[in-house]
Amino acid sequence: MSFTFVAVQTGTGNGVTSIATGSTLNVAAGDLLIGMVGVYNDPGTVTMADSDGTTNVMTMLDKKASGGGLYTRIGYVLSATADATASMTVTGTSNLGYAGWIVYQFRPDAGETVSYESSDIDATGSSTTPQTGDMTTTGTDEVMAALLYLYNGKQWSGNRWIADVEADGATSPRNEAHAWYNIFSETKTDAHAQALMGGSDTWLIDMVAFKSAAAAASGNPWHAYAQQ
Repeated sequence: MSFTFVAVQTGTGNGVTSIATGSTLNVAAGDLLIGMVGVYNDPGTVTMADSDGTTNVMTMLDKKASGGGLYTRIGYVLSATADATASMTVTGTSNLGYAGWIVYQFRPDAGETVSYESSDIDATGSSTTPQTGDMTTTGTDEVMAALLYLYNGKQWSGNRWIADVEADGATSPRNEAHAWYNIFSETKTDAHAQALMGGSDTWLIDMVAFKSAAAAASGNPWHAYAQQ
């Protein structure tokens, strides 16, 4: 039992305050949505939601920024509202410069509940080997997703891992912005996201993890009968 990857949609923009995904998502009730955006300027306060601004509004994680002028924002919806034509949109209170916008859609098994595991392991640097800090997960059904934003991205070679496993899937809406994910059926210790590039660049990288679990049993009906 584990998450199922459903779809990914992306969008790009420069000098605008709002970017929608290029195509819509067919979102089912209970889906996990993860929104990721990389920007080459301070975008101010960022929100992520369906185009109406009120459906599937994402919970935003703490902002991340590097000294190189690189910014990332990550948001999520643990249990989405059904929308067969969801046009997910990212909005900033300042312009979004050279922005890459990515939305992942995953589906947990029926009857399971999704919860947020961990983040706050972002890292910055200038090299050919961007890598986050480490996290240890607690669930046995996990999806982990990484976001990498580069100063220029011209030397990208496309090698990406999470927990030392090649990415299950990856997307790059523009040279500067890259995202990838892995689905795991076991806990991970000291897990991190990393990439290998063809040339050195200034980078900002972050990763998030979510777990899915069945509801706890309500009790032993035989025990209740025996107490009568």
